[in-house]
Formats: sequence, C-alpha cells, structure tokens
Amino acid sequence: MIMTKKIIVIIGLLMFGCQTKQSDDLFKSAILSEAFSENEISDLKKVMKFFDDEIKLSFSSESLINSYSVFFKKSKEMMNEGQLYINISSSKQDSLFDNLNDNTINKIWVKGKRYNEKDTTEIISLDINSKYIQFLRSLSKKNNLIQGYVNQLIVAGDISPNKSFFFIQNFDSLNFNSEELRLIMAIHYLTLNNQFEE
Repeated sequence: MIMTKKIIVIIGLLMFGCQTKQSDDLFKSAILSEAFSENEISDLKKVMKFFDDEIKLSFSSESLINSYSVFFKKSKEMMNEGQLYINISSSKQDSLFDNLNDNTINKIWVKGKRYNEKDTTEIISLDINSKYIQFLRSLSKKNNLIQGYVNQLIVAGDISPNKSFFFIQNFDSLNFNSEELRLIMAIHYLTLNNQFEE
C-alpha cells in the first residue's frame, strides 16, 4: 500500500514537472528566438494563452487537447455548411491586442481599414514579409505539415478562411502539446476573427 502511494506521488510529480516544462516551450524555441526578442515572445505567449483559454471556454472543458479536438470537429461541420467557425470574443481580442507591444504586432501583421456603409474599422492582415513568416519558413524545414501551410500562405499573400481547411483536415495529425503549433493556430484564427468580426 505504501509503495502504491509512493508511485502515485512520483507519477504526480512527473506530470506536474512535464506541465511546467511544457509552458516554457516558446521561450526555449531557438527558431522563434531568431525572429523575436524575449519581450516579444512574452507577447506571443499571451496570444497563444488567450486563444487556448477561449477554446477551452467555448467548450467548457479543462482539457486543452479535448477542446481543440471539439473545436476542429465543430469547425469542420460549419465549413461543410459554408460557414467560418471561430467563436472568439472580439472585445476580449481587442483588449488583448491593446496590451501587446507595437513591435510584436508589427512583426506579424499590417494594419488596414475596412469600409462599409455604416463605418470604417481597423483590421489586421498577415504581413507576408514579416519576422513571423521568417519563423514559419524556418519551422517548416522541420515539419512537413507546417511547410504545406506556409506555402499556401505565401501564395495567397494573407490568411483566409479557406486556409483554415489545413488545420481542419489535419487536426488528427497535429500535436496540440506543441506551443509553436498552438501559436500558429492562434495567429491564424485571431487574424480571421479580426477580419470577419461583425
């Protein structure tokens, strides 16, 4: 009985240790450090964590992996109906962006305007010549799935709803424990959320 308790405690400590190590992945990424400073990586961590939290909140789940799985299944259903599914609060996203350093934003996006009958709103678009694209290109040399995504982005010149199909089609093959991958998904979907908010 005592041996069983010791094993449970050891397993618990190992699991906690793995979770702590996992949260530092972005700071340990040599590829990300080539394109972004430590302060900018802190901002990118905020972007990823915001997206993670919104995905978990959308599906009332504590499990990040389960939440992403349900998110992509729901996205696939909606895409089959010709609709884009993001379900991220625009006001919360605006608050996030207000708290990011301009240098971080400028290494990923360019700002533009969208005009309609009622008003003019500011939108962001992916900067195809950005440090973020440099990061994606470097990462794609190690990851064939990411290489396909990057090639599509470069040809299109921006993130678009049909590029979401990449994640939807491949979600069973994606490692949701990878903070680099979750950062890419966060930037992808937050860009779309900004461009298509009502």
